[in-house]
Order: sequence, then C-alpha cells, then structure tokens
Amino acid sequence: MKSDTLPTSKLGDRSEGTQVLDQIIGGRVAALRARQAFTRGELAARTGMAECELLEFELGLAEIPPPIIYALSRALGVPMRRFFEANRGTAQ
Repeated sequence: MKSDTLPTSKLGDRSEGTQVLDQIIGGRVAALRARQAFTRGELAARTGMAECELLEFELGLAEIPPPIIYALSRALGVPMRRFFEANRGTAQ
C-alpha cells in the first residue's frame, strides 16, 4: 500500500529544546576535535562511526546517543560531563 505522506526529517522528529541541546553538544565535539587537531575522519574512525554521521552530530542535525557520547569522550580524552557542563564555551 502506497503512502501519500513524505518521510519526516531528522529535525522534524525532535523538539526545539532537544535540537538546541544537540547543537550545543555537537559544537563542543567539533571544538574539542579541532583543538586536538583530529580530522573528522580520524575521530570517526576512533569511535567506529561514519564521517558523515559525525558531521551530522557536530552540526546538531542528529541526536547523539549516549553510547556515542561515551565513545567520543574516550576518543577525545575528556569526561562525558564536559559535553553537558553549563557556561562552558564550545572551545573549552
């Protein structure tokens, strides 16, 4: 049976608050990656994900699941809480 509805986008499936949080966390991932001079491909390989998936996370286009946050924290050598701490600039 054919559906007349279009698939929802990744952004359409998340609340505005979740999207903002994903953008903050993704920005922190990108800043930490750049600060440690990792390419996106290098960090993706260290965490077992595709480079395009990491890009979506860094841009806040997709929600980062907890196991991926854990893998990113290990690969970047920072505690998981670093991605959630209030009043920390993205470059910290």
